[in-house]
Amino acid sequence: DAEVAGVAAEGLKKTLLMFDYFNDVAAKAKAGNAKAQEVMQSWADGEWFTSRPEVEKKITVTVFKVPGETNTDDLSPAPDAWSRPDIPLHYLAMLKNTRPDAAFKPEEDGK
Repeated sequence: DAEVAGVAAEGLKKTLLMFDYFNDVAAKAKAGNAKAQEVMQSWADGEWFTSRPEVEKKITVTVFKVPGETNTDDLSPAPDAWSRPDIPLHYLAMLKNTRPDAAFKPEEDGK
């Protein structure tokens, strides 16, 4: 759709989790769609990464050492983060439940 093609292409250039829709964009590019070709070239050039601010030379992080095993449900419980590609959804639920015998405890268990 010529009316939204430019906006759609700019959005797709910064979209990484395309799954099978990658094939749709590739097919449109092969068929001669100029905007799809721009998107494919942008992905090939890594513009989603190179257009971002430079990574800091030094990054301070916190590392949690947990006793025993840990799994994805400890980090983002399935009832809250049901969509695997939805990173912001996972972030909001991360480490919300107290683990048994763990040094890390949320400020309020379950929230």
